[in-house]
Amino acid sequence: MRRSRYAARSVVRPGVIIGLALLMTILIFLALALSHPEALQLTIRYRSHPGSTLVLVDAHRHFSMTLANESSQIGFFQWSPNGESLAYWTSRDDTETLTVVNVETGDRWARTFYQWNSFDSALDWSPDSTRLTFRVTRPQGTSHPAVLDVQTDRLHTFDHQLHPELGPRWWQDGSQLMIWRPDGTGRGMINLLNTETKLISQVTVDPHCLGHFTLSSDERWLACNAGFKTSDDGAVPVDDLFLYELSSVGTIVDSVWLTQDFEVETYMSFSPDAQQLAYGHGRTLRLMDLASRQLLWEQQSFAPWQWPVWSPDGQHILAQSLVESEDQWMLVDASNGEALALLFSFSYEEISLLGWSPDNRFLLIRRHSRDYSGLESDLFLLTFEGMSTDVDNLRLLFVGYDLQAVWRPEPERTP
Repeated sequence: MRRSRYAARSVVRPGVIIGLALLMTILIFLALALSHPEALQLTIRYRSHPGSTLVLVDAHRHFSMTLANESSQIGFFQWSPNGESLAYWTSRDDTETLTVVNVETGDRWARTFYQWNSFDSALDWSPDSTRLTFRVTRPQGTSHPAVLDVQTDRLHTFDHQLHPELGPRWWQDGSQLMIWRPDGTGRGMINLLNTETKLISQVTVDPHCLGHFTLSSDERWLACNAGFKTSDDGAVPVDDLFLYELSSVGTIVDSVWLTQDFEVETYMSFSPDAQQLAYGHGRTLRLMDLASRQLLWEQQSFAPWQWPVWSPDGQHILAQSLVESEDQWMLVDASNGEALALLFSFSYEEISLLGWSPDNRFLLIRRHSRDYSGLESDLFLLTFEGMSTDVDNLRLLFVGYDLQAVWRPEPERTP
């Protein structure tokens, strides 16, 4: 018996249609994932009544996940180098708590400190992502370095006094801390502190160096501003820039006095490959080759330059200047000093660059009005492609109070 062609059409069932739709959804999702192989994520802190909230946001697909929703205010927060754990401070009355959240496993761990002021202290993870170092201020008002093992809950505090605004940071393999110790006159020295023996091992910098310093990625170079210079009229504040070449154990191999000025502020930043130093001195932005100590180029501005920010690939430098109450960020070609673009300038708003994404494509920008009475601000992602001077996209990412954000390192994946 021959089957009717009309009967053949009835074979297509609703389940088949649903299956095809599901398959198309999966294919679209895979296409999006392949178009953005690296899942760029950032953590945003904002004020929520009565406390603060931390959320994880996907920069490509707008996915968000709440990491913490605290009834108290959240202070400094920082990702571990392996991208798995986030540490942050909370504060309530005389009690401060350090919390660590493992985003991969969902585990949460907290340590409470009573009558120790650490809420605004920077957190620095050890290279192996197992320990945290930070500054604690004891009830008598002195600041000291501390090391906390997040796996064993073992806490070490050290009697060596710190600058009240500068926390410790790890040195090389994580066996020592780099700390800045004041001498009571507004000056100080940078030391290395062995975390096992609790002894000072080396003095790395001359005692006239001010507390503000920056270290190259290979820890071979250290740049710092000078503190006070003694004259017939007493202690005179200066802002000279010194460059030090360090040995593997932290001793000084060589030093260079780069700038000398009693009033002009100096801002500096090492290139990601530790081959060059960019520094803004007054109205001049300079780039120096560290090996030869030779200037590669200079860039002039109508106003003093402030912090130069390198792109992760080392090809561009963003430098800020304040011209007639306008924040201006100039994008400079690091190879020749050519100004490529003025990315943004707002006369009625304050602009803060919070970080360049690891793939060089996004700039994280925070802005708020200069005459605002609250803490409300906007968070933007600015897309920049290659050497083009065109701004491809300025996308509003978040609006809230007391905003702060950091990029998440790419999590380590085991095969």
